[in-house]
Amino acid sequence: MKQSDEPFLLHWPDSRRRYTYNGSAAIHAALLDRQLERGACVLLPAYCCGAELGPFEQLACEFRFYDIGTDFSISHDEIERILNAQPDIRVMLLTHYLGFAQPEVEAIAALCQARGVTLIEDCAHALFTEQAGRAVGQAGDYAIFSMRKSLPLTEGGALLSKHPLRSESRQPANGLSLLAWVSRLAWSFQQGARASRRVGIRSVARYLSIAGWSIPAVLVKLMRRTGIVPAERWLTPDVEGAAAVPVYGYGISTFSQRLLKTADGKDIRQRRRANHAHWLRLVDQMDGLRPVHRVLPEGACPLYFLVSVANPGEWVKRLAADDIEAFNWWQHLSSRIDWAEFPVARQYKQSLLALPLHQQLDEVDIIRMANSLSARKQ
Repeated sequence: MKQSDEPFLLHWPDSRRRYTYNGSAAIHAALLDRQLERGACVLLPAYCCGAELGPFEQLACEFRFYDIGTDFSISHDEIERILNAQPDIRVMLLTHYLGFAQPEVEAIAALCQARGVTLIEDCAHALFTEQAGRAVGQAGDYAIFSMRKSLPLTEGGALLSKHPLRSESRQPANGLSLLAWVSRLAWSFQQGARASRRVGIRSVARYLSIAGWSIPAVLVKLMRRTGIVPAERWLTPDVEGAAAVPVYGYGISTFSQRLLKTADGKDIRQRRRANHAHWLRLVDQMDGLRPVHRVLPEGACPLYFLVSVANPGEWVKRLAADDIEAFNWWQHLSSRIDWAEFPVARQYKQSLLALPLHQQLDEVDIIRMANSLSARKQ
């Protein structure tokens, strides 16, 4: 594998990189390195999953929000207007949504630098995304990643900094609980077996694999309930809000670091783009499903195939009956946000269905899922 095909963060200087348990922990590490004072004013996207708010809530920050365009873009002019009206803003979070690079990130970074605003690029969805032949995450003061969203890792996030991190920020985080890791690993193998399309003898092996991995999964759950291991050590990488605080000090396992080094970014990007094209061709033949992204910009590495539907939560339940893990994407409406002020973000939270297109799938898998989607639509 060529060095350029590996995740670019592997070649970031150690003095400017820290591995974390998940993406939220990476945001927390950025705020600590920035030495952001309690109660500081911050600017965040209204369209977010909610986990991003946790590190800022821990510092009792004063929140300001901005909306996105219907193409998920963040407008330089809109950010300039907000910063002019709110000169006390100290930190801005910019998200590269679903593997699509923000087209005006360089201009927004220059604007933030001129105003003394620290820019954190949220690249949680964009580990393998490029823009103009350059990996995203290099325009702002910091960039955070959540590698487990793009790769089959049990956990893993990263913080990259434009400048050397303070010594305390570079210190290795605490190790991951072995039992929690085994629990997550068992779940991952079970999910992989469920997604298999094996038939005959191989189908039997599939069910045996699911059953076999159920044994350690059940055992560790029983151990958890006995209280042998502190509850906070069991928090999964997708915990949000106040519940996520205990994981901020934990790091990435050696197992996940090794898997990260084997990733071929170019191949993964090509496979995901091909699967997006397969989905688009098939969904175009169905009524009532509107693809959100019809064109992939060069360098984009899509996280999911998004369609706009009525009642996406019901679609998730229907597809689950066929072992298809779809998502009502980011449906949570935070009470911190006045949603009447952010119509695009609110609309997307209520209408988007995310369908799998990851690199372990191929055209046959997409056809099977599309057939299920069409049948469940009836």
